[in-house]
Amino acid sequence: MRRTLQGRRQSSLGLIYDALDGFALLPEDDDVPWDSWFKATLFVARTLGINLDTLGSRFEDVASG
Repeated sequence: MRRTLQGRRQSSLGLIYDALDGFALLPEDDDVPWDSWFKATLFVARTLGINLDTLGSRFEDVASG
């Protein structure tokens, strides 16, 4: 959650990637705050110009690894 806020404040793509990687590493699907922080991170990513399809692929790779 902190990385999402920092990424927004600093317009940092790296921090947004870190935030999503952190969500992907949570042990259970129910642990991911889908309705709040995850959606907020996607919104910030989109405003920074990150391709959401690429983020989806990266999320899957990190979660399965």
